[in-house]
Amino acid sequence: MKWRNHLDIADAVAEALALPPQGREILRQASIEPDKHGERLLRFDRRGEPYLRWMRHHRPDDEVIEALAWKARRAFLEGRDDDAVWCMGKALHFLQDEYVSIGPLGRGHDSSEDSISELRLSRETVVSGVQGAKVSVNFMRECIQSVRPYRDPLMALNRAALFSGALAASVLRGKDPERGLKLEWIAARRRLRLVILPTTILLAIAAFVVSLMTNEILIALVALSALLAPFAYRRYWFLKEEMSWFDP
Repeated sequence: MKWRNHLDIADAVAEALALPPQGREILRQASIEPDKHGERLLRFDRRGEPYLRWMRHHRPDDEVIEALAWKARRAFLEGRDDDAVWCMGKALHFLQDEYVSIGPLGRGHDSSEDSISELRLSRETVVSGVQGAKVSVNFMRECIQSVRPYRDPLMALNRAALFSGALAASVLRGKDPERGLKLEWIAARRRLRLVILPTTILLAIAAFVVSLMTNEILIALVALSALLAPFAYRRYWFLKEEMSWFDP
């Protein structure tokens, strides 16, 4: 996208999140920073030697945007608001660029950007994204993974605006988990510690003892597989990841 689009969306996001004037200016500058100076990623060659590679703006890896979102989140939780907004601005830049249709071999990139730059941003779209956002690590990932380029310039701009608002709100709001989430996490942790783990260990020991007494290898294998039961407790691991979004 053109600078104008990035800056318009940054202004709308800053307004929707009620950022102070300094935060708004940081978000604006960060949203065009990759176009000014580019972005390089640390990579390793086949011998394990590190090197820096320039990143493609219009097909950045999702992991790059997610890494910036995580950096912004940690800075936000630690009270480093300027750093949080800066990382968020860069993440939004890459997110927005992914909505631009570049066409075969990138030949349609310039015309797509020109078409989008002629459109006016609907700030209500950004507000809708902010209002519909969840303060959640999984919601953050859904925002990033749902991105795809659109040939229709208006659709591309609206989607970029909507998910920019949603992603920013998911990262830059809510330092404490909601009461329901916290209570569910406490209950899941207690259930794992007091019920699932002891039951699993007892069943595994019992099966192993029986296998020794009956000389049945199959029962021994059942005993070993039983020890994997806690890892199948998906809700626990889901909640654990969600709570990590509130732990600096």
